[in-house]
Amino acid sequence: MGLLNKKHFLLKLTLLIFTLFIFCSCEKGAELDFEKIYSYDGMLYSESEAKNVTGIIGDVEIGYRVSVPSDYNKKRVRIPAYYQGLPVFNVEISSKNIEEISVDEDSFYYSSQSGILYDKEKTTLIFCPPQKTGVIKIPSSVTSIQSYAFYGSKATKVVFGKNIKKIMPYAFYNTAFTEFELPSSLTEISENAFIGNEALVSVSVGKNNPVYHTKDDVLFDSNNTLILYPNSKDQRDYIVPLDTSRISAAAFYGKIKVSLVYLNKGLTEIGEKNFCFTEGTSIVIPDSIKKIGEGFCLNSTAVSLYCNFDESSYINSLLPEGKEITVHRGTWESIPTPSQSN
Repeated sequence: MGLLNKKHFLLKLTLLIFTLFIFCSCEKGAELDFEKIYSYDGMLYSESEAKNVTGIIGDVEIGYRVSVPSDYNKKRVRIPAYYQGLPVFNVEISSKNIEEISVDEDSFYYSSQSGILYDKEKTTLIFCPPQKTGVIKIPSSVTSIQSYAFYGSKATKVVFGKNIKKIMPYAFYNTAFTEFELPSSLTEISENAFIGNEALVSVSVGKNNPVYHTKDDVLFDSNNTLILYPNSKDQRDYIVPLDTSRISAAAFYGKIKVSLVYLNKGLTEIGEKNFCFTEGTSIVIPDSIKKIGEGFCLNSTAVSLYCNFDESSYINSLLPEGKEITVHRGTWESIPTPSQSN
């Protein structure tokens, strides 16, 4: 047997042993399954998704993703040392029951601390179990937080390590956090990193951060892009600052307490998924807008849009209008001001 074939055989044998181990450790109907994942242009794709993405080739395969079915009712997941397949960079756990992930000390690719999954060197936080509660303290060795790392987290607070540099897409998706205190070291926040956090009240950034800052608990970057508006910020009206040039993807997402959002004149772009699942909010859209991303006001109810675009304009054609969304068109003087909103 050639060296290459022997390595391939040993890899298959290792995966088979690990699959049998997991199967024997789970209750009926709760088998854990390993799925190949691919990385391309900063995003992760399943094997079926990769087939539909132009440019993905075989050598970008980076590992296996653990898929845990929704009927998995155990609170703990253990990753044994003898699982030494391709390195795992992302773990998607759909079960809401899991409280702890443990890793055998001899594991080549993983490590765990306080029930949270990291890479071996603890430079990447891979996954925090959804049912882990209390305060999550991220080690100072961690420099990046992986996509979906805190998906559905029930923890009350996260304390970021002093060396965090990057937060990946959907890292904080649908969490129960009420505040984010971002460190001075953070220099890269991917779009959609914070999405669906309906309990969020405030965001702050460490002193001397070169890229990010806040204004009245709202997160911005140095390019005057509005990154995140806290859903539960207690404010009736919100006027986007005049120097803001762009609204990032999902900056306003889900139910927000504000009743009127007054987008500033000079704003040129609204990123994707803004004002999705919004209820009872009025939005003033200036005629300086040149681009509106997909999903604008998707699945929103009782929303009023105010604008003065010409009905034949391209931007006007992008505005959703229907039973739950009303578009008011007129001159700029006829558009409501914050003092007129109720």
